[in-house]
Amino acid sequence: PCNLCGSQENLQRKQVGLMMKQWEKDHPGRIEQIARALGDVRPSQLADPRLFDFMALGRRDEAPLPDAHAWLAGGEQGPEPADP
Repeated sequence: PCNLCGSQENLQRKQVGLMMKQWEKDHPGRIEQIARALGDVRPSQLADPRLFDFMALGRRDEAPLPDAHAWLAGGEQGPEPADP
């Protein structure tokens, strides 16, 4: 059988479908809200560093920027900020 059409058991798409049905049961309108949000994406919401310097948000005075790659990997975040 085709492994792309969704005919097999325990595919992730089936699990997501079940999750969405439960969401809709528990919180009517959630699926519509998600669909509206996905259809109204603006460049400023994409965390594109070419559009906004997100790393500078972690800067304290002249301290070095935090290491975002290490943070995402669960590693060191850089020096701790000094007490104000």
